[in-house]
Amino acid sequence: MHLVEIDKNNPNGLKQYLGERDPKTLVGSGSVDHIAFFAEGLEEKIALLKELKISYRERTVPVIKLHQVFLDDPNGIVIELNYPASEKAALDAKNV
Repeated sequence: MHLVEIDKNNPNGLKQYLGERDPKTLVGSGSVDHIAFFAEGLEEKIALLKELKISYRERTVPVIKLHQVFLDDPNGIVIELNYPASEKAALDAKNV
């Protein structure tokens, strides 16, 4: 469980934690903002999301060696999939 404080006067910490999400869009379900899972198979997941035309956001967090994929479920809860950053690097190298 992550507990995150939001400083409305200085949203920098929140932006560093959530990436490029606009704090005004953080409506969630009221109780839960997101759930997170460790995963493998980044290339296959990205292909599936594109095939199903499901919007997603990505970012790499080098300090913890994770590549994250974020999806929004219909109830406003974010699903966070955490892949080894090495999978993203391999995928990028393959697509060069």
